[in-house]
Amino acid sequence: DGNTRAQVRLAEMYASGLGVKRNYNQAYIWYSLAARGGSTTAAADRARMAALLQPAEVKQADRVVNSMRAR
Repeated sequence: DGNTRAQVRLAEMYASGLGVKRNYNQAYIWYSLAARGGSTTAAADRARMAALLQPAEVKQADRVVNSMRAR
């Protein structure tokens, strides 16, 4: 799916700081959205980002993801 690929690319950009300020929270959100879209690699990368965040940050990011409707 094109949207899932785009979400993974955005997550990778935030995770690496490529063209944007590095932001593990944003990377986690975009990997989560891609995982929700069916990407198994995004699910593994989301777990990697979660390990870099505080539990409260993960909870907040999950709230953001859950507030977004699947399209």
